[in-house]
Amino acid sequence: MTKSARTNPTDTLSTRRRLKPASPPAWIKPQLAALAEKAPDGPDWLHEIKFDGYRMHARLVSGRAQILTRRGNDWTDKYPAIVKSIAGLSARNAYLDGELCGLLPDGRTAFNLIQNATDTGQGALSYRQILVTA
Repeated sequence: MTKSARTNPTDTLSTRRRLKPASPPAWIKPQLAALAEKAPDGPDWLHEIKFDGYRMHARLVSGRAQILTRRGNDWTDKYPAIVKSIAGLSARNAYLDGELCGLLPDGRTAFNLIQNATDTGQGALSYRQILVTA
């Protein structure tokens, strides 16, 4: 038996040199929906609710958040409340793919609320993360 096979991995965690987490990429081209005759069916497919909003990426580097459009434009200054919420995540580095939505009191999304929030700085906005699987 080799030494590594005998060693308990938890015994060595405290003695290992801690590596600094890598920063996420500057921008990732999003996977966009494609027009189809009908939705695919079967156990290999996962479906999600279509939110009425802007497709956004949230990039978090060392606790500092940035909002990017699906084309890579920086919209961080347009949505400071969303940026603050993302910066408050427990993760220090992350790259999130989601939908920026305006929420009505009943939970439905309304696109005009996003536009109002941009113009007035007010409104109930939400960032809904999109599940992406390979």
